[in-house]
Amino acid sequence: MLDLIYLGELFLLANQTGEQAAEKTPSLMDFHVSMIFYTFVGFIIFLWVMTRYVWKPIAQQLRARADKIRKNLDDAEKAKQEAEEIRKGYEERLKKIHEEIEQLRREGREQAERLKAQIEQKAREEAKEIIERAKREIELEKKGAISELRNATLENALKIASELLKKSLTDEDHKKLAEEIFEHIDEIPAI
Repeated sequence: MLDLIYLGELFLLANQTGEQAAEKTPSLMDFHVSMIFYTFVGFIIFLWVMTRYVWKPIAQQLRARADKIRKNLDDAEKAKQEAEEIRKGYEERLKKIHEEIEQLRREGREQAERLKAQIEQKAREEAKEIIERAKREIELEKKGAISELRNATLENALKIASELLKKSLTDEDHKKLAEEIFEHIDEIPAI
């Protein structure tokens, strides 16, 4: 840029006479309107070249990059949302599985309790049936024993009676017979 300014200064100096040129040597600290004009023209040319050949391609590249970044961010957000939905789906499935497991545990416990109660009830009924059967058997045995005892007593009484009948009975014999019967009656258990 400074080269353009110096070039412009040299061009102006060449147009002036030799004496004027010798008197004026360009200095960076000298203020000239022409220098401002050429600086402004050079700056405008610089801006035009930059906007036409440099800025537009750079702006296009920046826009393309911004679009790509925006697309990547949108894709990442979509992927994040999809991952979140998948995670929620898995959490719901896991929650349902835990609920099903708990339900199965409850049902298993309830079924075990019912089975336990059925087994206990059946055992009580069987025990009660065994006790009733034993009572019936005891009662039958008792009746059989009493029946046998009666039969034995009757047989003994008949034997005694037949023996007595074989003998002639006296009053004394009647008393002895009554005493013997009374003795044997005490041996017979009460019904």
